[in-house]
Amino acid sequence: MGRPELPRVGEPSLMTVGQVAEKLGMSETGLRYRTDKGIFPSPTRIDDDGNRLFSQAWLDQALKIRAGEGK
Repeated sequence: MGRPELPRVGEPSLMTVGQVAEKLGMSETGLRYRTDKGIFPSPTRIDDDGNRLFSQAWLDQALKIRAGEGK
């Protein structure tokens, strides 16, 4: 498994599935399930190795959705 791709120059910092799952208070599997089912938006970007990468704006939107789930 490769390392997540670094952000490009001028691109905001991106977070991995593990980092985002922790901030959302859920498992990585739960996060992947919700993105695959369309409950959460698609990842900001998927790198060449297939790793899902998420921006802070994506996380902010997911936190609002998560709050609506009754977390």
